[in-house]
Amino acid sequence: MKANPKLSIVVSVYNEAPNIRPLVERIAADLPGMDYELIYVDDGSTDDTVAQLRAIDDERLGVTRHLDESKSKLIAMANRQKQPFLEAEQHLKGL
Repeated sequence: MKANPKLSIVVSVYNEAPNIRPLVERIAADLPGMDYELIYVDDGSTDDTVAQLRAIDDERLGVTRHLDESKSKLIAMANRQKQPFLEAEQHLKGL
């Protein structure tokens, strides 16, 4: 993951495999020139969500599993105080 970004964005996902790449691209398009990182929290997906996330070669991207079990890991991953939480399905409604 990117070191010392100005913004950490946390996105919760569950069975969102077909939506992962469009969401990553949408966030990048919405934040041109912004120094940010994306932390995706997979909440036990049974599809290829995690594989889709890991297939994306982007230093800004981090992946963890199960928000309830890894809150301290999530907090440790986020490098900045500004940490908006997004639900993937909410952000994609505007596409």
